[in-house]
Amino acid sequence: MTIHVKTLGDGRDVVLLHGWGLNLGVWDNIAPLMARRWRIHLVELPGHGLSGINENAFSLDSVANAILEVTPSSAHWLGWSLGGTVAMHVALTQPQRIDKLILVSSTPQFVSAPDWPHGIAPAVFRQFADDLISDYPATMRRFLNLQVLGSAQSRALVQRLRQQLLARPKPNPNALEGGLGILEKTNLAAVADQIPHPTLLVHGDRDMLAPHSAAKALSRLIANARLVTFSDTGHAPFINQSTAFISEISSFLNER
Repeated sequence: MTIHVKTLGDGRDVVLLHGWGLNLGVWDNIAPLMARRWRIHLVELPGHGLSGINENAFSLDSVANAILEVTPSSAHWLGWSLGGTVAMHVALTQPQRIDKLILVSSTPQFVSAPDWPHGIAPAVFRQFADDLISDYPATMRRFLNLQVLGSAQSRALVQRLRQQLLARPKPNPNALEGGLGILEKTNLAAVADQIPHPTLLVHGDRDMLAPHSAAKALSRLIANARLVTFSDTGHAPFINQSTAFISEISSFLNER
């Protein structure tokens, strides 16, 4: 399985992991800004973008191990959505590989359960997943529109991001199903208090895929964590709050 990584800039290494069903094009809004400060590694998850996939083995372990093989031995890690789930898993299983951890719109468990009321309803999650699989371009357009509501340049921004995402290959169907399984079944809440790293949680207060209450709960579970909340923002705060987003993570990564 070949994992595609795009590396930009100089300085301290920062690994970026995108979300389910997407590719490294989602970072195009902030990658140039980040590359001025750090050496960033934009990783495409297995079966996404230009990354290959072992269709017989798509699990949280296999995804994390594949990424660990192509990333620096020590780096800051930033994971968004599913990428945050992978980053948390690495923080728990290979803590020496991570210096500081940034979790963007990510939670220990995306789907609600009796012991985790902070997720979304299973039926709602499945509908989004089915829509993405059946009509990827239309679902991505609706998803991006939700992220930039209220932005003065929202139409142009959505159009540019959509073009960047669709310029790369569509996700492998097995990767979509495998990632869906990870999001539906993974529950790290019981072990989140074992994450030893300084951790920054970045979340939008209008996130419809990972409720803000989940971020607040996670911030209480991780001992050395703090939560930054963006108002009037959905699941991708780095899209319509790019300047403030870079400022927050820069302050965090520069702390000693």
